[in-house]
Amino acid sequence: MRVVIIGAGAAGLKAACRIRRRDESAEILVIDKEKEISLSRCSLPYYIAGLIKRDELFKTAFDVLRDKAFFKSSKNIEIIDCALAEDIDRKRKKVKINKDGSIEELDYDFLVIATGAKPVIPNIKGINSYGVFCLYSAKDADEIIKRLKETETVVIIGAGFIGLECCDAFFEHGVDIILVELTDKVLPTLLDYELAKFVESNLKSMGIQLFTKSRVDEIISKDGEVCAVKINNNVVKCQMVLLATGFTPNVELAKKANLEIGKTGAIKVNSLLQTSDPNIYAGGDCVECKCLITGSEIYIPSGSIANMHGRVIGNNITGLKTEFKGVLRSLILKVFDLTVGAIGLNEETAKSLGYDTISAIATFPSDKSHIYPERRPIVLKIVVDKNTKRVLGVQAVGPGASDKKLDVFASIIHSKMSIDDLMDIDFAYAPPYSPAINHVNTMGYIVDNKLRGFLRTIHPIELKRKLESDDDFIILDLRTDAEVKLNRIDDRRCIHIPFEKFRQDFHKIQNLSKEKEIILICSTGYRSYDVLEYLTSNGFKNVRSLEGGFYLFKAFTR
Repeated sequence: MRVVIIGAGAAGLKAACRIRRRDESAEILVIDKEKEISLSRCSLPYYIAGLIKRDELFKTAFDVLRDKAFFKSSKNIEIIDCALAEDIDRKRKKVKINKDGSIEELDYDFLVIATGAKPVIPNIKGINSYGVFCLYSAKDADEIIKRLKETETVVIIGAGFIGLECCDAFFEHGVDIILVELTDKVLPTLLDYELAKFVESNLKSMGIQLFTKSRVDEIISKDGEVCAVKINNNVVKCQMVLLATGFTPNVELAKKANLEIGKTGAIKVNSLLQTSDPNIYAGGDCVECKCLITGSEIYIPSGSIANMHGRVIGNNITGLKTEFKGVLRSLILKVFDLTVGAIGLNEETAKSLGYDTISAIATFPSDKSHIYPERRPIVLKIVVDKNTKRVLGVQAVGPGASDKKLDVFASIIHSKMSIDDLMDIDFAYAPPYSPAINHVNTMGYIVDNKLRGFLRTIHPIELKRKLESDDDFIILDLRTDAEVKLNRIDDRRCIHIPFEKFRQDFHKIQNLSKEKEIILICSTGYRSYDVLEYLTSNGFKNVRSLEGGFYLFKAFTR
């Protein structure tokens, strides 16, 4: 059996390795247009930041270079590098390749297309000026590092994954950074507005100039090199521009072979990862996947998914029938000292798809036990289908360790668990790792309280609008004197009563009607909920607690 694989990235090489493990007699040929293969593409920002060395982008976990010699000697996989696959003859089962101008045809029994993705290049005047970069290859990163040495200001177009990771990487080079995003928030497809605002506040605290609802109209050059950009018709000087406007599937070869393309623009495959030709498989960033929540097709380029695709393809080619059932859209990134991630659907997307949602935002003052040292806060948002109580998605931001929480929620959403299930799971507990009541359990409790009508909340953006209005309401600030001293709410409608004194001092508020709108504030929401229950039981009818607490609300005040 001869298997030809087009693309020596994660999906292609994983498929090759899996085929070899399952069938020692198979002939495996991998074609790639680059000399350097098996690039850890997700690590490129960390190479630019100086956190890893260049050769580590191409090394195994046991510190051996993953080059063509390695694959030949250790796995008997033939790599044909610097070769471009130009055409597929499906009837004759041949692939035409061009290597250094020499044309050759390769027979195959099975073909794997793993051609990956390519950067989206926006239609901007001056886009071809020197100093304008994408980040997709190690060579791109090399050129960016070189350019950063002679750059004072860099403009990043796009506040998605690459844009934010490169903010962090470029910061290490001491340059001024301007981040431009067309939509009204950073990470527009990942986070809802409240949590995106938290990330934006962090970026601004690091000196990043952020322009949302903005576009770069023109890249201005002098003697062919970038010298400025025009943002919303204002000229801003810079010496470098990064295009972080996303990726699109590389499907030209598949189209040329008349393979079916899906509605996302990526190659359409079945659950076995076969294309419309059963002898041709495809995986990685060039194919579309099924969303396990909605059942619809989505496009989500991801190194982890590409590796899973490779294994499934290898199994099926060697006769071990295996299905790839779909994805949840599990994503995470590091933005300065923040961990930012999401699993499944955000609330905005869920509502647009017709779900009747209920959500909850909780600030946790500690990712561990509150008495354990080196604890750091995290903010979680959960989105639930109100009718079935099924968890649809979770988002996390904050300096605390939320990665394992997100992984737990991935398992919960994958298993179609409900809020009732969240409250019942007994998690491993010790003070260095978790509070006694796990964050996941707590998110279940909060939604349960909301569904039962015990907890009524006000979102940060609504509170901000009310503070800017002349509405008649009062804020009861339950924080300690020390907390208020650090971040005071300067509004005549705000009354400060520390939580520990509330029961003895509340009656001192003069002429307070039980019909009055009362908004309760503390740092995280825990104290507010206690007081809400107390006031409700005493006949107050219009009481709400600030969702996410003042820790999240601070992002709306900067």
